[in-house]
This record gives sequence, C-alpha cells and structure tokens, in this order.
Amino acid sequence: MVKLTGNYIAVKDTDLQESIELLEEMYNSFMNQDYDCIAARRMNRKRETPIRSFFAR
Repeated sequence: MVKLTGNYIAVKDTDLQESIELLEEMYNSFMNQDYDCIAARRMNRKRETPIRSFFAR
C-alpha cells in the first residue's frame, strides 16, 4: 500500500507523454486565485498519428 502525504496532488496519464511545463503555472494559479481544482487539456494533436487523434476525440 502506498501512503500519500501532502496537501496537493497532480495526476498524469501513465504513458507520461504530456509535458510538465504547465505544472508550475497551474500550481501558482491554484494558490493565488480562488480555485479548488485545475485541469489542462491538449488543444492540438499535430504530432500524433491520425489514428491516435481519432481515438482521443
């Protein structure tokens, strides 16, 4: 069993293909504004194969 400690959690897909560049910006927005949850969504899929983009939709 994994024991989790801390006040916040970030969740990523297990394939780890998403970049983490926005994590700091998301954390700062969470701390400095009145949010209780923050999410990100990929806006384009230019680097993906057509079949992968199809199933993502």
